[in-house]
Amino acid sequence: MQKEFIDVDKGRLFYQMAGEGERDIVWVHGLPLNSNSWYAQVEHFKPNFRNIAIDLRGYGQSSEIPNDTPSVTDLYVADLLTLFNTLKLNKPILVGFASGGHATLKFAAAHGDLISQLVLINASPCFMKQKNWDWGFDKAALDAFIAKLNAADTLEQLSDIILTSAMRDVSGKQKQALTAWFNTMLASAKKETLLSFFNNIAYDDDRSLLKDITTATLIICSRLDKEVPTAVAMYLRENMPNAQLFELNDIDHFGFATQSALVNQVIEQFIQPSCTINLPSN
Repeated sequence: MQKEFIDVDKGRLFYQMAGEGERDIVWVHGLPLNSNSWYAQVEHFKPNFRNIAIDLRGYGQSSEIPNDTPSVTDLYVADLLTLFNTLKLNKPILVGFASGGHATLKFAAAHGDLISQLVLINASPCFMKQKNWDWGFDKAALDAFIAKLNAADTLEQLSDIILTSAMRDVSGKQKQALTAWFNTMLASAKKETLLSFFNNIAYDDDRSLLKDITTATLIICSRLDKEVPTAVAMYLRENMPNAQLFELNDIDHFGFATQSALVNQVIEQFIQPSCTINLPSN
């Protein structure tokens, strides 16, 4: 893996690059992970694609989120644009998971001409319950979650709050190994970074942007996911002009890791369709 930094506004952005091919894939992680979380995807796609996996600001080896940031999502979008310009990326495939998927969704609305395809994994345009939107946090639940995070003073406590409830599709040694791996990434994210989601990103409402995303889009959702219910994915499917939906049955929030072989196959089929429709000849 080639590991590099690029300069961005008020900091540096870390990325890892591996593979070769005529097309690029940019991988954008979600909370509380970093670029390492895409290991299974990079290994699968690197024989035929150049893979660029980034650490969002505040995660991994990238700089912290500046204190005066009015919109963390807009910061992520600006950082992605700097990455695209610096590496001179030519219409790559853009993949985003969870909060990273939210950022890629907003990037596609503003800069759809810069990407060829978009993949959203358990992503949402809106994280708070409100008028005509029944999914996500209400204010009381959000405040309670923030209080739990503030009270946590060990990695184990943070892990239990953020990871345990989202791993109901794995158990035993498999769950222990995945939790331990994810904890190494959680340990590199400051509590302030985690809180930036609940104090800032959670208040985003980008439903109005969906009509502007005309890029061919694959929406992957996990049936067991409580953080981003499948109804959110259906809403995306119905309100994005050029989207298709794939549901992971009996899989929880981190399906790209717990069912990486399946998710890789689904993404590969979307990028390079191999199926044909067979109709009877008259």
